[in-house]
Amino acid sequence: MAAGGGQAAFSFLTNIARTAVGLGVSASLLSASLYTVDGGQRAVLFDRFRGVLDETVGEGTHFLVPWLQKPYIFDIRTRPHTFTSNSGTKDLQMVNLTLRLLSRPDVPMLPTIFKSLGTEYDEKVLPSIGNEVLKAVVAQFNADQLLTERPHVSALVRDALIRRARDFNIVLDDVAITHLSYGSEFSIAVEKKQVAQQEAERSKFLVARAEQERRAAVIRAEGESEAAKLISDATAAVGTGILELRRIEAAREIASTLSKSPNVVYLPGGNNMLLGLNPTGLGQGPAALRSLLLLPRHASTGCSFAAMVYIDSWDDFVERSVQIFRDDPHSTRYVMKYRHCDGKLVLKVTDNRVHFDGLTAFCTLQCVKFKTDQAQDVKKMEKLNNIFFGLMVRGPDVDIAEVTGKEPAEQQVSKKGRGRRHQTFKNKSKCSSSCYKLVSII
Repeated sequence: MAAGGGQAAFSFLTNIARTAVGLGVSASLLSASLYTVDGGQRAVLFDRFRGVLDETVGEGTHFLVPWLQKPYIFDIRTRPHTFTSNSGTKDLQMVNLTLRLLSRPDVPMLPTIFKSLGTEYDEKVLPSIGNEVLKAVVAQFNADQLLTERPHVSALVRDALIRRARDFNIVLDDVAITHLSYGSEFSIAVEKKQVAQQEAERSKFLVARAEQERRAAVIRAEGESEAAKLISDATAAVGTGILELRRIEAAREIASTLSKSPNVVYLPGGNNMLLGLNPTGLGQGPAALRSLLLLPRHASTGCSFAAMVYIDSWDDFVERSVQIFRDDPHSTRYVMKYRHCDGKLVLKVTDNRVHFDGLTAFCTLQCVKFKTDQAQDVKKMEKLNNIFFGLMVRGPDVDIAEVTGKEPAEQQVSKKGRGRRHQTFKNKSKCSSSCYKLVSII
């Protein structure tokens, strides 16, 4: 009884083992008989008896005969390829070019590609045909044409590569030259050429500008000549009125400029900027202004102005200055001016009145001037200031001796200092063009 039970258990286990082995063998056979083609791929079957089959297998899971057939998977999606070529131009210049391709296999021709090139078909074909086409196309152009005609060069390279790749059942979706560079020597030569061209253009511009300036000068000269001719004809026809108008306008500009000078410390009140001139002595209107502003001849009388001279003697200068003040105390002007250029201190006294002499035809200004470079003369100037202040307070007819409290100058005995070193106003430093004035309206 026990022996029968053991025999049954052994038989059951044996059956289970046989079933498991059969299932395992069946699963192995089933797994070996199936293969999967993913998206973007194609398969080519190799049969041990018939060779490479002419049909390609699409995406999905497919059956094959184990050991008898073997699948080879191809990626049919577009893939980029980049390579560099050092090519020579038509003018024997070396150029470095970088080419980028987008390639994929021709799906119906995958069995042929597998037979002739294998699965690494692109790495075997594209670098060789790319370098060949680049060298052939670049050799047709000069180095500078590769830049100026780059679209045309790219089109030639693309067409030639597409034709060559078609011979190997490869489809090129895009061909582009991504980089182009020259040798260092050629780059330096191109830069120098560009600099030379810029210099040439600049020279042409300078010549053109000089020509325009010459024409402008000629036109300006012709205009001035025509204007001078018209003024001359107008003057001959109606007189010298236009010249007088021009003189008055010039005098007005001079007066305006002098009125804005920073060297004038005090100016007379009112709108008269000509330093307190006497309107009654000069008359009214433009004739008075024309008579004053340093015209060489008087427009109405034709008289000439006498030059103002310096007085060497201090006593004579004081005497004549006092006389001018007594003649016209309301119009007399007293001016002190020092110039660094020559180291001179200049005094001037004038009444600003024009005096016409009918016998000599001279128009004169009552003006006396004195200049010195001695420092000790400053005290004399202070005395002259005191004299003028005294005459202003006590009246112009008072005696000078009463003002100064001393004897007149002609009665005093001059004394010379012995062994005394004279001091001057001369400035040893660099000459300055500035001029300082002290204007006193008396």
